[in-house]
Amino acid sequence: MNLTALLAELSSRGPAYLDSSRATAMLNAGYKDLCDLEPWPFLETTALITAPATISDLRDIIYVASGTRELPGRDVSVFLGDDPGLTQTGAAEYWWLSGQSDLRVWPQDTSTSLTVRYLRVPADLSSGSDTPIVPTRYHGLIVDFAV
Repeated sequence: MNLTALLAELSSRGPAYLDSSRATAMLNAGYKDLCDLEPWPFLETTALITAPATISDLRDIIYVASGTRELPGRDVSVFLGDDPGLTQTGAAEYWWLSGQSDLRVWPQDTSTSLTVRYLRVPADLSSGSDTPIVPTRYHGLIVDFAV
């Protein structure tokens, strides 16, 4: 189902008095709630980045790798004792998040490409032809959550 079909299904379940923008907001809220329930495989994606980088649709990181070597995630406070300004450079050994979507590495390494496997937050449905990334068999649940 695309957004137009989801809006029609929502309307058929009773709240036909809702204007299109309100119904779309309710469907998007239901869509996000459904996606937040589990680490669904359909939310997994991979990005090739150079740190520091902002990953705008980041929900959770599965792994960060430099070549074939996986980098462990650490809290930034671990590095502050040895490198209070976080200015040390070299091959990346660890990653951390600054805020909710800014991926950084320590030591600083702005020349190495990193592979980031992560769970994404799906984009809102806005155009009538937009289709949710959830499998078709779950599209009815989006409407259930919206209701």
